[in-house]
Amino acid sequence: MSPLYFGKIMNVFSMHMLAIGIEILVGLTMIGTLLAIVGLFFGVISQPFIGALTDKINKRNFIIVLLIVHLIWPILLHNYTFSLALLWFSVLLWGIASISLYTVTLAYLGERINIAELSIATSVFIIVYEFGEFLGPAIIGLVMDYKGNNGFIYSLIIFTFISLFVGIIRSFARKETHGI
Repeated sequence: MSPLYFGKIMNVFSMHMLAIGIEILVGLTMIGTLLAIVGLFFGVISQPFIGALTDKINKRNFIIVLLIVHLIWPILLHNYTFSLALLWFSVLLWGIASISLYTVTLAYLGERINIAELSIATSVFIIVYEFGEFLGPAIIGLVMDYKGNNGFIYSLIIFTFISLFVGIIRSFARKETHGI
């Protein structure tokens, strides 16, 4: 579920940021700055720290924490008109959590799959990721047709909640069957 979610988020955010009215507050040039420098740059810079943290804690729980962060940043983005700092902070959370979700999910995959099956599992991961990149913008665009600009935020929260719900259910099911 994580690669599907991640593919949707990375592809959709840059496309629909204009549609939610941010260009009125900050201008088109600032949108590129927000996306490239604040979101992606700080997301990439945080990866060594996220990788070190991933090695020390439970990866499944960390994925759930990252999905919870993905529930928070759209709400902050929805309230960006109150403060430009809130807008920058929500994009910073988006960048760090999105790229970290991809990193931690791949690390979790490598931990669970044996070497002989790793290339197949990684291929499936990438296929599901690309499926999310393909289908996510269409679904979010459809929701925005019915709900207006707020449909962007609603659809992000709904997709995140579904991913989080499935992850939590799988965590409890795994604990009951394996006693972990």
